[in-house]
Amino acid sequence: MNMTYEGIYKKYENVDQPRIIALDHTIDIYPNTRMMKAKTEVIIKNKHKHAIDSIHFTTSYDYQTTIDLPESKMVWEQPCFQKALHNIQH
Repeated sequence: MNMTYEGIYKKYENVDQPRIIALDHTIDIYPNTRMMKAKTEVIIKNKHKHAIDSIHFTTSYDYQTTIDLPESKMVWEQPCFQKALHNIQH
């Protein structure tokens, strides 16, 4: 089995995914401690003509990420590649 990034995720290359339509950033900067705290809410929309049953997420090694997707269930998570797949409950 090919355990490279391409070997694992190539089969998802053409899977329809929702599109980002808006971002809302909240950033608190603490210059005295050289720290910052950021929160981003992402609004997505299915622009396809058919329902999408799952959403693929890629997160960052550099930041703590929380995915809050009501009425969804995490199907799998692969921390080594910072990937997660959530199934949408219709």
